Amino acid sequence: MPSPQVRGMKALADGKVYLVSTDNKHLLAYQGNRLAWQADVVGSCPAVVGPRKISKVLLGPKTILVTVGERTFAEVDTATGSVKVADVPKN
Repeated sequence: MPSPQVRGMKALADGKVYLVSTDNKHLLAYQGNRLAWQADVVGSCPAVVGPRKISKVLLGPKTILVTVGERTFAEVDTATGSVKVADVPKN
């Protein structure tokens, strides 16, 4: 059962540990004890409906899919930490 206290996950493919910051705005990647990259996911989103914080994270093999607010979606490259944002309009 998922716990609200858990903020991180470890990828089996590359061994990195990915953490959501305590302010729910940044995604961090650690390789061992070293910070590999830090991505300002919420800051990369020009418009957010709902609270300006990371609400969901889905780890894929080469990307991390992140939901910000209610319907803003970002894709983070696991190798570089670069962020691409896609806003889905409400119907």
